[in-house]
Amino acid sequence: MAYKEKILDRPHVYYVADTAYSAMMRDGLNRSIIISGEGGSGKSVTAKLAIEYLVEVGSDNSERAC
Repeated sequence: MAYKEKILDRPHVYYVADTAYSAMMRDGLNRSIIISGEGGSGKSVTAKLAIEYLVEVGSDNSERAC
């Protein structure tokens, strides 16, 4: 996956979400992701993708804990 191999020029939404989630689980501290930009730049879509990714990763980890 390109975002995990860091071969992209700028941060990828999945990389940012994965890094925040991994740090949260490792450190036991809450994390925030700030998504900013100009009007029409895709902030809502990016936020949706980040939330969907976090839900998927979080649900995978909760199933393993059971």
